[in-house]
Amino acid sequence: KALVHDDAGGEWIAKFPSPMRDGAYDVVGLEAACLELARHAGLTVPESRFQNVGRRRVLMVKRFDVTPQGGRIHMISLRTLCKERPGIFVTTYSELARMLERHSATPAADVAMLFRHMAFNAAIGNVDDHAKNFWMITTAGGYRLAPAFDLVPDVTGRGDHTLTFQYSAGCPSREQLRTVARDWRVAHAEAIVDQVVDAASGFTRIARKLAVHGAPALEAVRADIRRRVKLLTA
Repeated sequence: KALVHDDAGGEWIAKFPSPMRDGAYDVVGLEAACLELARHAGLTVPESRFQNVGRRRVLMVKRFDVTPQGGRIHMISLRTLCKERPGIFVTTYSELARMLERHSATPAADVAMLFRHMAFNAAIGNVDDHAKNFWMITTAGGYRLAPAFDLVPDVTGRGDHTLTFQYSAGCPSREQLRTVARDWRVAHAEAIVDQVVDAASGFTRIARKLAVHGAPALEAVRADIRRRVKLLTA
């Protein structure tokens, strides 16, 4: 990764491909695809684009914690708010929801957005969904849930998520998400899951549009997303 400044004063995080780290997967391409799918799923995500650097295709993700004047907007991770420390770990999405209820300026809206984010992570197989990948950001009205970032499908093959959906770390069923929605008092939960499922079902089309490469590895991701979408649809 590298921090890049553009001519207009904006700041971007440049994410470089790494054959040693990524193996057979086009991780940069997969993340770009997931950011576009997330937009279709109704999530707030940072602006992103590809930039060619020599022979490499670099993913540029615009920082959302920087003001037009170059100042920083205060952010705090859900890991910090949950007081995660050595030996004490956040284990469930519900713990994050409780923190949003406590600290958000608009708890109902942010809990609903977390539910959407959780469903999207389940649909695409973003198993690296630990508490440090969820943040709150300062706004004029108080703290709000920050845009979603680091959205990558399961390129490890481990299957299980870092945070659990109720009691299971595996991809939840539609009924499990209904139960979570009732516990969190999320309005229009069925419509949210439908929008997420519809977005994730477009993975193949978006991957083709963005020229995500690595056919065998890409097919493994495709198959996993199909399996997950089926669970979320039933």
